[in-house]
Amino acid sequence: MTKDSTTPGPWGVEQTDTTNWIGPMRRSGDGKVESIVCSTEREGLRADVRRRNDANARLIAAAPELLEALKYFAEGMRTSVAAVAVARAAIAKAEGAQ
Repeated sequence: MTKDSTTPGPWGVEQTDTTNWIGPMRRSGDGKVESIVCSTEREGLRADVRRRNDANARLIAAAPELLEALKYFAEGMRTSVAAVAVARAAIAKAEGAQ
């Protein structure tokens, strides 16, 4: 898979009370997110299911960074310090720290 075969970012999660909207955070002139890859429900769910859906949304949004981190390791062309930094940033995003 080449970089051009994925939807360009930056990716993120736009949360409302009812839905996690997931994808590139490009916005239209009125400020609404205009490009969504997928969504997960939030409304009316048990707390554990809602937490799982929220975690899945963050993981999906972090997918481009996780892929890039994996490429750093697989290519072996970066120093281990740089690869670890990229990986830690992607993990933090997936876990909701960003």
